[in-house]
Amino acid sequence: MMRSRYFLLVVAPLLAVTLPLFAVLAVRGEDGMAGERLALCAMSAFFNVFIIHYHLTTPPHPKFLMLRERKFAVRVHVVSGMVELAAGIVAYSSPDPVIPATVMAVAALCGHVPSALYQTSIVFGAKAIMLPGYIFVISLHAFCAVNLLLNPSSTVWIVNTFLALNVYVWVRVFIGIFNYLDLFPDTRYSVAVMFSGFVVVPGVIGVAGNLLLVGFVLAHLALYKAVMKPSAAEFEDFTTEKEREALINDGVREAWAEMTDDGEHASEQAAARALFDRLDTDGNGALDLAETARLMGEWKLSPQFIRTFVNRHGEYGHVTFDAFYSHLYQVHGVRNRADNAEPPTAATDHEAARTVFEELDLDRSGAIDVFELRLLLLGWGLPESEADKYLRRYDHGDRLISFQEFYEGMRPIWRFGFYVLSKDQRMSVL
Repeated sequence: MMRSRYFLLVVAPLLAVTLPLFAVLAVRGEDGMAGERLALCAMSAFFNVFIIHYHLTTPPHPKFLMLRERKFAVRVHVVSGMVELAAGIVAYSSPDPVIPATVMAVAALCGHVPSALYQTSIVFGAKAIMLPGYIFVISLHAFCAVNLLLNPSSTVWIVNTFLALNVYVWVRVFIGIFNYLDLFPDTRYSVAVMFSGFVVVPGVIGVAGNLLLVGFVLAHLALYKAVMKPSAAEFEDFTTEKEREALINDGVREAWAEMTDDGEHASEQAAARALFDRLDTDGNGALDLAETARLMGEWKLSPQFIRTFVNRHGEYGHVTFDAFYSHLYQVHGVRNRADNAEPPTAATDHEAARTVFEELDLDRSGAIDVFELRLLLLGWGLPESEADKYLRRYDHGDRLISFQEFYEGMRPIWRFGFYVLSKDQRMSVL
């Protein structure tokens, strides 16, 4: 219901204004930019070689593989994108471009555009920027592909469609640059998306396209606040960066370190009690929803997730100290393990899975609580409904995931997780 209301009342009005502006601003080839646009196409084609190599050598992110429908969508996206790329190159090089140009347009409209639109709900980065940015570019891609289908002999629309397809290539280029220079560490993905838009969009609809892109993002944010009326916590979640390569968010570790660093309390349980008492502002011996949210807000978790935790571990909406210590405070242990971690090594898949399992087993219980996995999935930006659907496959009522269940059923998570842990250790040495 929320998603359909969002598209009907936020996205649809924006597109009703934006699509006619695409037609007004669209480059027809008489703007004197033909050489620059071809140079941009050539650079995009060049960087595609590295992007293809990246995807062949890097495990795909688990959230694209965990559900059957997501796996199907990402395969359609990849295959249609490769067909569109190849057909575009052939069409531009051919003296009779009608057939390859038609293939290019059909691949975009029947494969790449709908699969990209389907994936918008699980975007990384800050959704306040990522959602309107993705919707804008996807709509521009569809607009170009429709015009190409109607004018398959037009070199201009072949170039426009090719450029719109390659926005993602420039996202990866800028992420690589930002990683190398260590820029925008907290908002890297969102900034890379905007930079890529500023590079590609003017090549398709002229220099005014950047103003239209910025206006679309700002109008989307204003309309979202006016129509959806998010709470302060929901709006903060909407504007918080969702990290792509994270197992346990560094902010979680830092929050625990700051809030539990008290030299007067020697024992872990005493430190936990001190933190609990500081959170228990009304002094009634239990944490209500607002008091729990005060702590969990430091972790940038959604309000829905906070309510789920309180409902599960609380008694009549209140979390006792025992529940707090057993299910929340133990997360602090992960920071100590992370600080003293050796670079991970694994000779077999079993060892790699074990390494990731121990990283996610926050309370060292020998099993991963569904809560801990849910924390991970939501941190990646997965909608709660999809996180729950995936976890229900492995929860047999005890809400615990054994190592064997993790190893046999959650290969996408531990395969990607080991890659992230290994990469993090390599980066720390450099």
